[in-house]
Amino acid sequence: MKALQSDQDNVRAMLSAHYGKKNDDDVAKIKNLYNELEIERQFHDFEDQSLERIDSLIGQYSGPLDKSIFELLKAKLYRRSQ
Repeated sequence: MKALQSDQDNVRAMLSAHYGKKNDDDVAKIKNLYNELEIERQFHDFEDQSLERIDSLIGQYSGPLDKSIFELLKAKLYRRSQ
């Protein structure tokens, strides 16, 4: 988890105290922490970099399978909601 990689003690303490709890106050605190750490933006950056790498690998592929199979899988997985 990206938030745990933070070297800030307050981030780790906040996660330890509130992560995984079901009450509204704890959920709100974790959502605010994720917003402060820009976790969603970081994930989208990672996803974009991964897509570039996948596109490059598909472009280089010369095996027995048709490249359209990989393009189809990529389309199903990229920016999916779950």
